[in-house]
Amino acid sequence: MFRSSRYCRILYIVDQAIASLTTRFEQYQEYENIFGFLFTSDKLKSYDDDSLKSCCSLLEAALKNNDKSDIDADELYLELKVLLIIPVTVESVERSFSKLKLLKSYLRSTMSQERLNGLALIAIENDILESVNYEMLIDNFATKNAKRMALFKN
Repeated sequence: MFRSSRYCRILYIVDQAIASLTTRFEQYQEYENIFGFLFTSDKLKSYDDDSLKSCCSLLEAALKNNDKSDIDADELYLELKVLLIIPVTVESVERSFSKLKLLKSYLRSTMSQERLNGLALIAIENDILESVNYEMLIDNFATKNAKRMALFKN
């Protein structure tokens, strides 16, 4: 008798665990059906345009309450398409840190932090700096003060 009641308790616990796991699995399947296309970037990339639009519409419908929805399916579709088109690159950031490392190692002991920051900015934004018209910049600076204008005319 002792063995059979213990055996029944174990079966009851196992049955409860199986029922709980089944419920959780069913809930996960429901979430997968609604949100699954957003789980990984690889999965998102695998959808064609029509399938992605359909998934966005299903998500909008799932989040709708009394004809009000938290998202717009068309806007989400467009944002996801933009997200998939924009290439992710860190090249400019890596180049910036590389330039900063060179500057710091060469000039670290002889300059202030403010000057180092200025030189790093110049090195990083070199393409903008090359397009600056220095003569016009100097003339503009000189016209701000009458004394400076007299100095530059001499």
